[in-house]
Amino acid sequence: MKRATVYFDEDLHRALKVKAAEVSSSISDLVNESVRHSLAEDLEDLQAFRDRVHEPVADFEDFLKTKEDSESVLREIGMSPTDAVRLLYRQIALRGEFPVELRVPNARTRETLEKSDRDEEIEYFESVDALKSSWSRE
Repeated sequence: MKRATVYFDEDLHRALKVKAAEVSSSISDLVNESVRHSLAEDLEDLQAFRDRVHEPVADFEDFLKTKEDSESVLREIGMSPTDAVRLLYRQIALRGEFPVELRVPNARTRETLEKSDRDEEIEYFESVDALKSSWSRE
């Protein structure tokens, strides 16, 4: 073991002395345990960051826009974001699965969505009939 000098606020030192007496331990043992615990949490956090390093990075501006749009819809139906999350969690618990079907789009759909995001190859139609007739051209 290494020796170190640590300075404590008077109130903290008094509390440590009382705690040490209560648990029949030394102040040194209490401090070692506390530092070990604190560093263990940091190691867990660092490991969590390492585990997630390959996850896609979410753009904060996109997140804010999604959040604003979602909260606008929730306000229209009289629901708070907290209520929406509570409802989602409740449905997951009741169903034992995510309450909405989530699917990964196929390559063609993904490409179409990406083009749409870039405002490329967007078609406009005067009517539903014009839209339907375009389907027969494909």
